[in-house]
Amino acid sequence: MSEQRALGDLTVADISHLVVEDPSRIGPDANLHDLLETMIADLRTHNVYVVDAEQRLIGCVRMERIVEQLFPLQAIVTSSFDELLSEPTRLTAKSVRELMISPPPAMTMSTPLRRVATTLMRERTHELAIVDDERHLVGEINM
Repeated sequence: MSEQRALGDLTVADISHLVVEDPSRIGPDANLHDLLETMIADLRTHNVYVVDAEQRLIGCVRMERIVEQLFPLQAIVTSSFDELLSEPTRLTAKSVRELMISPPPAMTMSTPLRRVATTLMRERTHELAIVDDERHLVGEINM
């Protein structure tokens, strides 16, 4: 007979089937064109993670942040979609560093699910980075 664990005892490792391995990543000094290409190339998640040269997590750019910049509510109300697309980019940032959330919330495989749920609600998101003990990006949890 298998041993059942209480919900409060479960960790990220217990739901590893929900972890996206090798999520999109980019360096902090990358330009916005590269960021958009990276975001579009991998639609498994809504985040592009910002990592340093050693692949340690230092930031995160959420797709919602890009959408807010490209299509502000006022512009959507007053312009046609064709006009929005034909205008020069509305992004005022010049690099990923200027758009990223830093430090981004991150979990490890041993993080209790209770903490994951609390963080997801606090951050108003459904995706969180998974890192190892040295903060190397190893995945993303989607809930």
